[in-house]
Amino acid sequence: PSSFPDGSDPSVLFRLIPQMPHDIPQRLPLQTRSDEAPHPSGPGRGDGYSQDMRGFVMELNEAGESSNPIFKQLRALASKFPSKRSTFRWQAQQKTLGHILPCRRTGNNRAEVFHDHNLLLLALYRITYPKSTAAEVNAFLYKANYGSFDFRFYSASQITIAEQRIGLTRKRGSTTAYQAYLPINKQKRWMFWNLPFPYGIADIPREELIDLDECGIELSSADRKIGKAYVVKDANNLDFTAKLTNSIFC
Repeated sequence: PSSFPDGSDPSVLFRLIPQMPHDIPQRLPLQTRSDEAPHPSGPGRGDGYSQDMRGFVMELNEAGESSNPIFKQLRALASKFPSKRSTFRWQAQQKTLGHILPCRRTGNNRAEVFHDHNLLLLALYRITYPKSTAAEVNAFLYKANYGSFDFRFYSASQITIAEQRIGLTRKRGSTTAYQAYLPINKQKRWMFWNLPFPYGIADIPREELIDLDECGIELSSADRKIGKAYVVKDANNLDFTAKLTNSIFC
């Protein structure tokens, strides 16, 4: 209608009704049949034999009925019954593992070689040394697994994949050093200024103190730019091409 009995415009009401998006998945028609699952023994293998079928075959084998002509005929006719090879495999699995459960599908993905306690050691090492290289990680793991016949060295790509699994990504590192605030270095500094020779300079006249040292440090070589961390933090804006020259007078 062009207008309601009260004189209001109906187009206003239609604009208030939420519009249905075009990408809503449509419901399948009633009685839609699912695709036929491929037989476990055929090409394009589907799921493995059900647990009921596995248990049934094991019971027949224990009863000595696995060689019954009926089951031989079922095996010969379009593989309607599990093969003898499957039966032998289930028997060996029952002896070694104590069950006949099927294995999970891997999706044709390669297994991870970096696992178990080495993954935990990697996380602890990265907390302490976030800028360490793959060679240093291997050296640490070798020492931590010293004497183990199962230890192996890992490639850089395997270490990177393991770090991604535990949430470690590359971060731009800071060049701030805090080693001077370590307790042992603070103790050494106090001893140098407050103890007599040879432990310090408290009894040495100032005119006899002549000590000059100079060092040049290239930040591009002395400091590592990239590290691994879990929490994203912004690094300081530093010029990694600059050279620092420190002169130390005592």
